[in-house]
Amino acid sequence: MEDFRAIDFHVHPFPQVSPDELLRAMDEADIERAVLIGLDIDPADVENKRVRERIEATLLNLTMGLIFVQFDELKKEAYDFMPSFRTENEHVAKLVKLWPERFVGFGSVDVCKGQSYIEKTIRKIKKLRLKGVKVLPTAQFFNPALDRELVDLLFSLCEKENLAVIYHTGCDVGAFELPHLSESANPILLNGVLDSYPNLKIVLSHFGSYSAKYPKIWFKECIDIMKKYDNTYADTAAVPYILEDEKAVEKIRTEVGFERVLFGSDYPAVILVTINDEKDIIEKTQLLTAEEKELVLYENADELLRSL
Repeated sequence: MEDFRAIDFHVHPFPQVSPDELLRAMDEADIERAVLIGLDIDPADVENKRVRERIEATLLNLTMGLIFVQFDELKKEAYDFMPSFRTENEHVAKLVKLWPERFVGFGSVDVCKGQSYIEKTIRKIKKLRLKGVKVLPTAQFFNPALDRELVDLLFSLCEKENLAVIYHTGCDVGAFELPHLSESANPILLNGVLDSYPNLKIVLSHFGSYSAKYPKIWFKECIDIMKKYDNTYADTAAVPYILEDEKAVEKIRTEVGFERVLFGSDYPAVILVTINDEKDIIEKTQLLTAEEKELVLYENADELLRSL
């Protein structure tokens, strides 16, 4: 099996994870550089009146389908887990400053917190010399259709400042494994929204497929968005099995090509899965040519990062 050089476009430098651990995981997988991602998430967002009303309406609909989840359960889950995953933009910038040859930094902005917060945080991200912005419709409780003004503001600022966007698609952890609670992260909701931002570089993380219960949940929708908007990319973070699926590979190859597919590991968010484990799947798959593997593992990411 040929060993390919690689750039990992999706790594989480959680505060409890040491830089040495990240570097060891990278070295084990022969990763040249890794994109470190901030996470601006706040459990208090669930108590925002607009957010709470939407969640409670969704939970009521789930009850009609005999799925019973209480708002207080979801709120407790948010307060139990979000603080340990929150990753400050300053922390990302510090790691990049210490290891500039190995790390590229992307910040994060909590879209839920509104216009002035978005503007202030984007200014800070630029000042910190980070290269992009991570947003999550799930954990930041926004919907690109219902919160169009906020998403338009974010996208216009990122396009203006040449900041790439890593945009979570698919389900999420805990209660948000339920598709009804994660439907705001269906990539098809970006249809129309992206019309106004032809120069925005946006990575649809997890290929619309992030879900333990429903693998490939919105893979087709992700492909549809990539077909329509040639400034969109998708990463394989936590879903490398996509490239072992014959039908999925053929759909990518014939409808969008592999020039906008990026390797990402989601390390260390997936328990007991290393960067090397995920890279190994792509190196071993017999469904991709050597040239396609080189594109996915290295060349596409290198070209995109050079443009920022």
